[in-house]
Amino acid sequence: MLEGGDPRYLEVCRLFAEVHALDPADRAAALEAIDDVELRAEVASLLAFDDNTPLVRDAPRARLESAQPGARPPPPVVGLRLDGRYAVQRLVAEGGFGWVFCGQDAEDDAPVAIKLLKPVADAEVAHQIHDAMAREARALGELAADVPGIVGHRGTGTWHAADGEAYPYLVLDWVEGPTLAEWRLEQGQPPMTLAAAMALLEPVAEALRAAHARGVAHRDVKPENLIRTVRRGAPTLVLIDFGAAKLAMERTRGFESTAGGPGMVTYRYCAPEQLDRALGSTGPWSDVHALALVLVELMAGRHPWAGLSLLQTIGAATDPEVRPTPAQLDRVSNPAISTHMNPARMLSPAWNQRDVGTFWHALTEARTGGRRGPLARLAHLLRRN
Repeated sequence: MLEGGDPRYLEVCRLFAEVHALDPADRAAALEAIDDVELRAEVASLLAFDDNTPLVRDAPRARLESAQPGARPPPPVVGLRLDGRYAVQRLVAEGGFGWVFCGQDAEDDAPVAIKLLKPVADAEVAHQIHDAMAREARALGELAADVPGIVGHRGTGTWHAADGEAYPYLVLDWVEGPTLAEWRLEQGQPPMTLAAAMALLEPVAEALRAAHARGVAHRDVKPENLIRTVRRGAPTLVLIDFGAAKLAMERTRGFESTAGGPGMVTYRYCAPEQLDRALGSTGPWSDVHALALVLVELMAGRHPWAGLSLLQTIGAATDPEVRPTPAQLDRVSNPAISTHMNPARMLSPAWNQRDVGTFWHALTEARTGGRRGPLARLAHLLRRN
């Protein structure tokens, strides 16, 4: 990412403002008119952020714009049966990189969500995205069977259109219910106490703890990826969309990835290292940062960056002097809470808690003063063993 003092940064800001002011249908042509490939890529990435859609951040800059498919009608898959099994019934959502359809699994008649990716012109980037889908499938297959807070995975494949274009797809269990963002909006977004916010996010923390223990980082934790549903007669949150997940099973790479595969992020909940790779690598600590930010948002009743423009938000997220925590928002006075919340919102990943399990356990201990019920103590012992 360009720095604020760089003259090219000012040029990016100017071009972004010009293109952003256009009708969305005219933006692609305006982007093509930018001769400088790197400037075009920076503006394209900001537009993707501003539309609140995922962005391939780790693709080489010279090819970044080719990894951002433009607006196009959904492919004619409604009415088809993918892999002879998954009946595609209706389109329910579209994002920057694909569509989500509601369907049905012929094996058990269960409703399913089918994520269909848009084709990408650059063959190498397309291959990276296809590999990421395969990793997501394996990760979800391992996790969902054991962790109720993660949406279940059913299968993957590729649908080939009549014109030869290939559309990778991923099939997941259908989770009925509003997102946390939608539910909070319906409730009027009242500020929550720390105890209430942590109780609400407990299933998410447990899902991330299990994911991190298996070598998986989500990298796009946000209210829009948390579905409020009912299981066993009680409301709970389910974590969806591991589209940004990267397995760390390969010993040569581990968690600390800075390049080589697609990483999809949403700017309002990004950890600083996701916005500026010079700050360090991404990993489970990026999920710690995002979960802490969601926790702060629940307690404050608003997002810390509410009212800021895109560029102001990115600037605030990477400013060491602007680190919103519950204490700074006058939501808690317990210094023990700040001891664990402050590092979770640090600018440098090196100072963050390394995984959600460590962070959540420390925060719970600080909030309760070490007092936990017998079931909580038993659960903690089982996790350690």
